[in-house]
Amino acid sequence: MKERKLEGPWVTVASDVMGPLPRSKGGFKYIVVFQDLFTKYIEVRALRSANSVTIGKAFEELILNRWGCPKYLLTDNGTEYVNNSMKKRMNELGIIQTTIAPYHAQANPVERVNRTIKTMMSIYVENNHKLWDVYLNEFAFAINTIPNSSTKYSPAYLNFGRNPRMIVALRNELDSPSHTLTTLTQESWAHRIERLPALYQFVKENLKIANEQQAKQYNKNRKEIIYKIGDRVLKRTHTISSAPKDINAKFAEKWDGPCKVITEISNTVYELKHEQTGKKSKVYVNDMKKLKSDENNPSTVSDPNAHTNQNVRDKKTRHKKKYAPQTAADDDGEEPRYNLRRRRATNT
Repeated sequence: MKERKLEGPWVTVASDVMGPLPRSKGGFKYIVVFQDLFTKYIEVRALRSANSVTIGKAFEELILNRWGCPKYLLTDNGTEYVNNSMKKRMNELGIIQTTIAPYHAQANPVERVNRTIKTMMSIYVENNHKLWDVYLNEFAFAINTIPNSSTKYSPAYLNFGRNPRMIVALRNELDSPSHTLTTLTQESWAHRIERLPALYQFVKENLKIANEQQAKQYNKNRKEIIYKIGDRVLKRTHTISSAPKDINAKFAEKWDGPCKVITEISNTVYELKHEQTGKKSKVYVNDMKKLKSDENNPSTVSDPNAHTNQNVRDKKTRHKKKYAPQTAADDDGEEPRYNLRRRRATNT
């Protein structure tokens, strides 16, 4: 796990789609989530369908028209994000769209937000699963007004310079007979806004400390693997079972290759090119294995599971020897017994 460099608010935005969910009474089945990776502020919207048109419209209304144009957009490899229409629109806006490695969803920070929203929905909807869209805005408000463990401030405070008051708390203040309206002068408000750049620097330091702590925990007991350009490797397959196609994932090959490393995208993501098909793919380091060759014939690919298979064979051999019956009779003339029983009888 490596540190992600963040310049400031709404420079890098990550996005993901939740769903399909049970169709709500409003006809919605998906949720698109956008998050500013610096302030951790989120924007959400329920969608009837998830495609390039609906995602692009939500991006313009929730991000471009509210927070301005970001420099980077981080997404997964879903067709709703990776398509010609989205690519053309990002080029027009001057936004660099980057995607995570396939089958490595934890590289997208929005996945953590998705888990939080799902937990909230499971609490509120109870047995009526068609009401999840009713509380969606309340869920986003709660996340945006709670201090973040990494930044130490709430996302709303880092964007507005204040913490919004809860609706219930505001209603109680207005109904209170001793309620007095407090005013904030323009000078004091301007002074608060001027302090935000200094606060952002403090947030950068907090994010760096939090990232170091998370990386230390994530990299614990993990061996760093580095590949070089030109290395021959195998990549893990992610076969999905399909009854109509008569495919069972358990019977499929676990590794595919050989492939050659052609680009080092980051310390943990590489671009590979299949030597037989010529197909290029982006692969996470944990889904790669260095290809071993025979000494006499370097072009021969050895079985990547040979070591594991040999261990299994050795274990079976020891098991057979341990429980194999004796062929000769005992000294007292009794029938042959299993070795394990003889050892127990001797110990007693």
